[in-house]
Amino acid sequence: LSLIRMESRPIVLDNGSGSIKAGFAGDLEPAVELINCASGIPEDDLRPCVMGHGVVLRWDDMVAKWRQVFKRLLGEAVPEETQSRLSQHPVLITEAPLNPIKHKELLVQHLFDEFDVPAVQVVHSGALALYSTGSRTGLVIDVGHGVAQTVPIYDSFILPHAVCRRDYGGQDLTVNLASILRKECGFCSNSAADFKVVEEIKEKLCFVAPDAKWAENNGSAKGGAQGGLNENYTLPDGTVINCHAAKLCRVPEVLFQPALKEGDEDKGIHQMARDTIFRCSNDIRKPLAANVVLSGGSMMFPGMKKRVEKELSAFQNMLNMSARATLVESPRHAAFIGGSIVASMPDLQRTFVTRAQYEDYGAAIIHDMSLSITRSGMS
Repeated sequence: LSLIRMESRPIVLDNGSGSIKAGFAGDLEPAVELINCASGIPEDDLRPCVMGHGVVLRWDDMVAKWRQVFKRLLGEAVPEETQSRLSQHPVLITEAPLNPIKHKELLVQHLFDEFDVPAVQVVHSGALALYSTGSRTGLVIDVGHGVAQTVPIYDSFILPHAVCRRDYGGQDLTVNLASILRKECGFCSNSAADFKVVEEIKEKLCFVAPDAKWAENNGSAKGGAQGGLNENYTLPDGTVINCHAAKLCRVPEVLFQPALKEGDEDKGIHQMARDTIFRCSNDIRKPLAANVVLSGGSMMFPGMKKRVEKELSAFQNMLNMSARATLVESPRHAAFIGGSIVASMPDLQRTFVTRAQYEDYGAAIIHDMSLSITRSGMS
C-alpha cells in the first residue's frame, strides 16, 4: 500500500469484548468508546454481549456497533456521508491472540464489504500494549474483559509459539463477585443496572492479596481483616453491604488460583507468564522477564503489580533472572494507544491489505500480510 493512499489517517479500532475504543492514528486516547452489547435490548434488561472471550458471537450486531462507532468518530449525521468518508480511511483493528483462523478473515471481510474501507490490518491486542510504553521488547500480561493473555515480543517481533491464553477476564470476575454478593449479602443482580453496581463494587473495593496464603486466611474472615475487607458499600436503594463478608480479595485471586472457581483447571496468569518465558530461547528470556508489562482493565486492582512480581520471583531460581513488572499508564486504553502508534508507522502501513488485494485473493490474504497467532484447527 503506497503512502499516497495513506493521506487520510488510519482509523484505530480496539475491538474489545467489553467495549470498543476508536480514534485516529496518532491520537493519545480514543475519541469514541462504546459498550459492546447487542443493540435493541432494553437498558434495564441483561444485554447479551456482541462478543464473548474475544470472539464475535453476533456479526450483525457487531457491524451495527461499528456503524455507530464510525458515525460518532467521523461526526456525520447522514449514513451515506459516513460511508463516503470511510472509503478514505484505512482501518487497523485489534484481535485477541489464538482466535480461530476464520475469525480474523471475517473481521476483514465485514470491514471491506460493509464499510467500503480502502485497507485493513489486524493486530493482536497484547502486542500493542507493549508499544504503548515505547518499548520493543517485553512480556505483556494482559487481562481484559474476556481474555487473559501473555504475549512475548522481542525487538518488535511477536513470538507466536510462546503465547498463552485463558478465556477468563473482567466479565467473569464481575459474575464471580455477583455470586458472592448474592450468597453473602442477599444482593441479586437481575438487571443491567444491578451489574453496573457490581462492577462498581469490584472496581472500587476489590484488591489483590499479597500472596495466596493471605487470601486464604483473610478471604473468609468475618471481621478485623486488613484493607478493603472492612469497607462498606451503599447500594442505590440505601442498603449498606458489609464488604468484608463478600471476600473481596478472593475475586481477583481467581486470576492467580483458577482452582478457586469450581471446575477450572487452567493456570494462573503468573504461571502463564512463566510458561511463555520458558517457551522462548535462553538468550531472550532475561530481557523479557526484565520488562513485564501489565495491561487491561483487570490489572488495575490495588496490589496487582507487587503480587505479579512476587509470584514471578518464586520462579527466579528456575528462570535464573529477576522479573520487573510495570503497569501501563492507561491499562484500559493500552491496546488503542499502541495501535495509534503503530498505525502511524510507514513500515506498518505498507502491510495493510488493500481492497484490490482483498478482491483478488479474498480475506485469507490477511494471514500473509501479518503475523498470525491463531488456532489452526478451529473454524
